[in-house]
Amino acid sequence: MRRVDTHFERRAEHLAQDPYQELGVSRTASADEVRRAFRKLAKQYHPDKNPGDKAAEERFKRVSAAFDLLGDEDKRKKFDRGEIDAEGRETMRGFSGEGFGRGGFNGGPRGGFAGAQFEGAFHPARYQITRAALDRSRASA
Repeated sequence: MRRVDTHFERRAEHLAQDPYQELGVSRTASADEVRRAFRKLAKQYHPDKNPGDKAAEERFKRVSAAFDLLGDEDKRKKFDRGEIDAEGRETMRGFSGEGFGRGGFNGGPRGGFAGAQFEGAFHPARYQITRAALDRSRASA
């Protein structure tokens, strides 16, 4: 019986792992070291140099994605701070940056929402639309 890949399994194959590992550099590597590592790997795994080799093509894509992230100084800083993931998407931070572990939402021993950061959690335009709809429904009643 043939096994069918799920969407998530195929997606996981394309995700870049740790971009530093993908390029084979340390987290303290300079921009020049990152660029040299990328050029070396890009040359090695380039699809024109490896026609028909799907594994080399996938590795080239991962190396390119890693360099897109680490080659840009701002993106690299955000990745190092945990603000974006290996694909450059913003990450979900828990309340107070602690997540849900160690005693609750704020990481304190008693839990609760102390120190929780809700700014930007509610979209003002969405609220206004909801408020306008509420006002209209009250007016018609």
